[in-house]
Amino acid sequence: MTETKNILDIKPIQHESKVSALAKEIERIAYNYGAGVKLPKVRDLAKSFQVSIATLDRALHILEQDDVVERRHGVGVFVSKNLGVKTIGLIYDRNIFDKTASPFPQILTEAAVQRANEHNEKLRIYLDVPSHIKGWLGHDDFINDIHEDKLDGVLYCGSRRTESIKELLTLSLPFVQMGDSVNNVSYYVKPDMQAIFTMGIDALISRGCTNIVVLTGYGAVRCYDPEFSEDIDIFNSIVKSYESKTNSFSLLTPDMSINSAVDLETIGYNTICKMINDNRFPYDGIFLTNDMMARGALHVFTELGIKIGKDIQVSTQANSHSPVLALAPNGIILIENDPCLIAQTMLDLLNSVMAGKQTQPCGIQVKPTVHIHQKTSPVNF
Repeated sequence: MTETKNILDIKPIQHESKVSALAKEIERIAYNYGAGVKLPKVRDLAKSFQVSIATLDRALHILEQDDVVERRHGVGVFVSKNLGVKTIGLIYDRNIFDKTASPFPQILTEAAVQRANEHNEKLRIYLDVPSHIKGWLGHDDFINDIHEDKLDGVLYCGSRRTESIKELLTLSLPFVQMGDSVNNVSYYVKPDMQAIFTMGIDALISRGCTNIVVLTGYGAVRCYDPEFSEDIDIFNSIVKSYESKTNSFSLLTPDMSINSAVDLETIGYNTICKMINDNRFPYDGIFLTNDMMARGALHVFTELGIKIGKDIQVSTQANSHSPVLALAPNGIILIENDPCLIAQTMLDLLNSVMAGKQTQPCGIQVKPTVHIHQKTSPVNF
């Protein structure tokens, strides 16, 4: 057991709000002692501070709630082992709980939690939903934690809503965003979309495809989040550069008039069905910019007996560790983002900002990897 240290420079509490002042003084001493160290006995503390046992008990209760001290029954009061640990807020859209949502947020969140635990950090997770607190748009819990100075930094993985980010920027809190550098955000991490697009199309060309169609979800995305403009511009410029490299190269944006459903899997299914039914599918290669949309398209190919790798070559953007395409037909070319690597990169950048090591604006693009899918289960897709 760690030995009790002598109290450092204790002064009697003579403030109108004795409990609050006492809590602050004990917190100051706790930081001098360091995490895990045992404080003097309660009666000795009360005598040194010239307060009653009841007042001291109330102050210790406050410090317990703030994770500054820990009271162990029959043993004593200890400085919390979490004292000095950085607390990071992770903000996500509430639609991550939709049954049709991509597993990317869940994978990234699990990776962020694991990474925080390994580095002795605390992670608090919030949803980017309207607040009941007047003048704020973030979740009530987040706003309350901000007001109580419980956060040392923020990772924002929401939909990049302008109003939410503008409010975050006014907090003068270290802040890293996932996605484009919209709204004058100084620090961001994002998948390398240019690499994803070019690798997906190059993979088809390398397999001899000469009649390629690219099915992009950005027509649908525009309906939900117009702030994807940077990715859309990159994609359009790449498409133009490839039009001269193949005999036939087509860009297909889903017809939203036949896609009343908002989930991309249904959009992928409906779009491919209509093309085939209308005899408008002469392609030997298809690149899909979203794995959920790819799953919908692959359902159509499976139902019609179209063989992947033989009748048609398929490449798609995907996410490492994701179950979305786990049971898809063999031979699909996966251009994979790694949510775990993105989470690690975001936390590394945020820690550099919090430590004052990164002071200049910084944007990091995480490159994808390519591999050929081989399912491990015999279950049909």
